[in-house]
Amino acid sequence: MSALLELEDVSLSLGGRTVLSDVSLSLHEGEALVLAGPSGSGKTSLLRLALGLLAPSLGSIRIGGKQASAPGRILLLPNERGAGAVFQDLALWPHLTVIGNLDFGLAATGLPKAERAHAIDTMLAQVGLAGLGHRRPHELSGGQQQRVALARALVVEPRWIALDEPFTNLDIVLKADILELLASLLLARNTAVLLVAHDPDEAAQFADRMAVLEEGKLVQIGTREMLAESPRSAFVRAFTRTSRGRRGLSSGGP
Repeated sequence: MSALLELEDVSLSLGGRTVLSDVSLSLHEGEALVLAGPSGSGKTSLLRLALGLLAPSLGSIRIGGKQASAPGRILLLPNERGAGAVFQDLALWPHLTVIGNLDFGLAATGLPKAERAHAIDTMLAQVGLAGLGHRRPHELSGGQQQRVALARALVVEPRWIALDEPFTNLDIVLKADILELLASLLLARNTAVLLVAHDPDEAAQFADRMAVLEEGKLVQIGTREMLAESPRSAFVRAFTRTSRGRRGLSSGGP
């Protein structure tokens, strides 16, 4: 199966500190790859490298087989990488309506206005926000804002989506609802997902594979079952024992 995203021997130094060291991994079509690890292990930095928000200090990044980043250089801009993204702070435009937030990225695709309007209406219905398109973010609940962020990331029909712990601030009921919605949306589109997760159950719900980072190094990668059977660190052992197993997406890459 072809790789959408490939990181080869990637290292990152910021402010004289090594954040990531010699990381190699790939994300395949339709796959859910979870980045797990203790705080400060480099998970979010890896996600930002993949999205083209940071340039690697060493190594290379390819998107769909095309060189996207080289040492100190971003060769493909974030909007050229076929990705959607949802961050922990959601980053919704407060002065725009829900429709305006979704149209902001969609307009850059060159779709005619009528087609964009149809795509937005369809997307809002799918995430349970039909009729709320003219509200602004501050007029929505936390769960509704999460749905707007997901809708904005998915309305452009990305080949893969990056999620940087966007569900951390939700209560357990809202989180379960959003996770179930996200799983169904991604599965229906065969969209690959790269998810940063601290929550073992959240990771287990989505993970076809888990990549565990510790102190900026990739210490283990594989299915949850593989990691549980042969953990290479105390963190891997604790993380896989705590999770309850995947309930969401179907198997993707190898």
